[in-house]
Amino acid sequence: MKLTSAEGKVLYGLVCWPEFNDVELAVELGLSRVTVTSVRQRLTKNGLYKTFYVPDFMGAGMELFTTMYGEFSGETVHDKKTFLKEVKAGIKNIFYMIKSGGLHLSFGAAKNYTHLRDHIINHHNLHHKSGYLTDKRHNYVIFPLKHTSMPKYFDYAPLLAQHFGLKHKTVGTTKKTVKMVWKPTKREQTTYTAIVENPTATDQEISDLCGVSRQTVNTLRNKFLKDGLLKPLKIPDMGKLGYQLISFTHMHMNPHKTVEDRSSHTNEILEDVNHVLKVSGDLESIMLSVHKDYSSFKKSHDRLLKTYEGERLLSDKPVVHLYPIEETHHMLEHKYSNIINP
Repeated sequence: MKLTSAEGKVLYGLVCWPEFNDVELAVELGLSRVTVTSVRQRLTKNGLYKTFYVPDFMGAGMELFTTMYGEFSGETVHDKKTFLKEVKAGIKNIFYMIKSGGLHLSFGAAKNYTHLRDHIINHHNLHHKSGYLTDKRHNYVIFPLKHTSMPKYFDYAPLLAQHFGLKHKTVGTTKKTVKMVWKPTKREQTTYTAIVENPTATDQEISDLCGVSRQTVNTLRNKFLKDGLLKPLKIPDMGKLGYQLISFTHMHMNPHKTVEDRSSHTNEILEDVNHVLKVSGDLESIMLSVHKDYSSFKKSHDRLLKTYEGERLLSDKPVVHLYPIEETHHMLEHKYSNIINP
């Protein structure tokens, strides 16, 4: 889908500054408020982006960020709706799950290792019962949040800037980090969950769901945002913009190299706009990237290898799985209510 110059600017602005209203976006983009509003409505109608609220993992009581990837059978004895319903009911630590053919990838968060193991067991039992499970190994990558860096979290703004020929910049926001587990009241928890489950709902719609006043919803929403307990996120539909490939990369780092040894090289990797998610621990790192085609992926991957292998920062070759966008099914897409419900 080819967008006009104004449409490209507004889509970039929505993704870059998801917390901005139309007036703030108009000022930042150098467009009129009327233009921003009409273009935003058109982009929404055409499904060019989706809106989510991301909870602060540590504030919500999570100690671990988790990744699971592997190979599954391409067919299931259950229909997909039944299987997805069972996933949502039985695997409460996963908020993002994609599948393409036999390849499967998920991201999640867990309160602790015992909590995670419970869900791993549920995960295997559910896939065994459904017929998806094979004899091939599934890989779990576990990052203690306290000792983990997430320099990019589903950040598509630099990629969109390059795509539309814009200069990427960030202004006007200070990301707060919650330093302790949040202890919400019942009303706060109900409202918080409703906002996360219904990210595009108005204050009045959340009010009707929760049985509290619209003003209470507005006050609590602003408080959650101000305190860093919620972060707005807008994800563009890159398939509609002509992108063909998602890549997942898992790297084991050289144990003789410290995080400090890797820092400058990590910054160099982050300059590659194709990488939209990067999670780094002391010995492992994962990335999710989006590419126009296989040639784009190959160039990006070769740059990564040149950067890391040249300084012997990797202990072995990275594991890479490719997901053609047209053939990839998003079984769970930023369903954070999975992890925040007590």
